[in-house]
Amino acid sequence: MERDQFYKGVSILNGNALLRLSQDDMEIFIEPVGGDIDSLSLEGLHEILKDLDIDFGSHLSPQREGNRLVLARGTAPIPGIDGRIEIVADLPRPPPSNEDKANKDGLESHGDDSLFKDPKALRTVVCVRKGSVVAEKIPPTPGTPGRNVFNEEIPAPSGEWPVFRPGEGVEVIDKNRLVANRDGKLHLEDGGQISVLDTWTVEGPLDMSIGHIDFWGKELRIAGPVLGGLRVKVEGNLLIEGNIEDEATVEVDGNLTVDGLIRSSNTRIMVSGDMVCSAIEYAKVCVKGDLEIDDYLLDADCDVGGHVWLVNGKGLVAGGSLSSGKSVAARVLGTQAHVQTRIRAGYNIALRKRYEYMIKEVEELSRKLSEIDAGLERIRDVEGKRIGPGNQELAIIKTKLERGKENILNVLAERRATLANMDAHFVEMRNATVQVHSMAYPSVSIQIDTAMLVLTSPQKKCIFRFRKGEIVTLIP
Repeated sequence: MERDQFYKGVSILNGNALLRLSQDDMEIFIEPVGGDIDSLSLEGLHEILKDLDIDFGSHLSPQREGNRLVLARGTAPIPGIDGRIEIVADLPRPPPSNEDKANKDGLESHGDDSLFKDPKALRTVVCVRKGSVVAEKIPPTPGTPGRNVFNEEIPAPSGEWPVFRPGEGVEVIDKNRLVANRDGKLHLEDGGQISVLDTWTVEGPLDMSIGHIDFWGKELRIAGPVLGGLRVKVEGNLLIEGNIEDEATVEVDGNLTVDGLIRSSNTRIMVSGDMVCSAIEYAKVCVKGDLEIDDYLLDADCDVGGHVWLVNGKGLVAGGSLSSGKSVAARVLGTQAHVQTRIRAGYNIALRKRYEYMIKEVEELSRKLSEIDAGLERIRDVEGKRIGPGNQELAIIKTKLERGKENILNVLAERRATLANMDAHFVEMRNATVQVHSMAYPSVSIQIDTAMLVLTSPQKKCIFRFRKGEIVTLIP
């Protein structure tokens, strides 16, 4: 019997019912003819199905659905799961919930609790390195085939492959991986676009809702102050449109610009490039390049590798210590209250420490060289006086000493050349000056190279310079 006949219905049970097949071959059922399904005698139904080769999905007992009985039902195919794009870089972690905090306080804790080691390390700004994989495609899964009532396979569609939406700073490689082509912040748009941005702005103050920031890129801008206790580390330039508050730490590999005030003795600033700020109070500041302060420097500890300028606003340096590898220019040094203020120009602390360390190293190497020469001299005295194994042992010792001497001589030559370069640099640093545009008060100490001058009386507009081992005052 043709299958099409079952779609229309085949008379069974002495004409009291129709045996029908659904159009998708997924169900075989019977419908009464002119009566109710409950009035039918179902004797012999299984034999009828067997004769029709319907042996998949048969029910042990027919299932009533409305005014029909379903005798067999196939299994529908299950479509595959679509692929997805998975971010490989670590995403920001949410702040701890009250429940998490309770677990940390002594109740049961599950998983990694590293978040609680520093609750300010929220990683709301996630950066990636050039060449690193930021996202990859997770392939779709194949579907699971179904079976109709004739046990015929029904194909199942596979899931769809995801589509990358690359933004700036990324590129697709191997079709299935998204790679950063520069250092920067990983940025995810609502529409699924993925970018790596080398400039980024933190809107508003840097507070506990954002936490510490580690930024890799060209420039980070913070549109507000950096609040106390937070850390900002930037590989690039940093612009802060506000103050840097108590106990903050700022590390910048490029240049730093601070529109506001840097304050507190517990605040630490480290800059590899140049730095510009409005004022500094009590803080510890280290700048390898130049430092320009728009207003004043109060009781701070500043170590600067380049020039220092305080020629705008108050232009005041009062209290604390200011060291500059080159020249210093300020309107006012010290105060009328004779606050001790230390100014050093042409003075590089790191270079001085390295020079002193290298001098000691040269002295130690020279001492070892003398010991080796003494040992070789003793060997030469006894050479020829011994025969047999004794001479062989002396020869081995002599060879080791000669090799050691050669190595030490090479290192010594390298160190002495470096020291000579440093000496030349120190000579150049002696040309540094301290310029006072308005007034320098008593108790201000001026040091250039190794010479020092402590002021005992006020000095109006003047220039302090190193001459023949001492500091002289020039009146312009």
